[in-house]
Amino acid sequence: QENLQPKRRKKMMIYKIIICVVLNHQMVVAEDSYFNSMYASMKQAQETLKEVTTNVNQGLKTLAQTTKFVEHFIDSTIDEDCIYTCPRGKIMIPNPDHKPTSNGCGSFGVFYDREDLSRPEMADYCDEHDICYDLCGSEKEDCDRKFKRCLYNSCNVNEDSMDIYTFKKCQGGAKLLYTATMALGCTSFREAQSKAWICQKQEL
Repeated sequence: QENLQPKRRKKMMIYKIIICVVLNHQMVVAEDSYFNSMYASMKQAQETLKEVTTNVNQGLKTLAQTTKFVEHFIDSTIDEDCIYTCPRGKIMIPNPDHKPTSNGCGSFGVFYDREDLSRPEMADYCDEHDICYDLCGSEKEDCDRKFKRCLYNSCNVNEDSMDIYTFKKCQGGAKLLYTATMALGCTSFREAQSKAWICQKQEL
């Protein structure tokens, strides 16, 4: 029972982080309607967060997530080393029939349309990030690092054409996408790698 305490504390900390992130972005909304109504509603029942409803940017659809989503969020966040391995007794070989794919910006049923992003090219960076996850031998940290650089650069290279509020909104959108990747990316990475590899029984 004592061994369960650290994990419970981590889960409680993650719940607090969820609330802080949503409230933080709600403060950004006050400056402009770009992130209008980002925080719509949050409910907690017993020990499980039942639903988080988030509205990001103008026109973004309301996203209602269930307990399964939250549990995925927590499990993915707690994982410290995100690597894909085969079960004991099996070896990894590249899947010859696998073709890397992408599904835009999002995960676990949460997806952002191109027009809802801070910069339209961010959708292309999400696709590149998905494909990176989908390649044999990719390391999650390398994919995430490149993704972050592309997101923030899309704001920086266009800073001269933006006013201060638009630039801040761009940075906020980039941070939101990257933060979601850091929190939810481990499960997505492992699922992608499981398609890129075949776990074959090791011959003795």
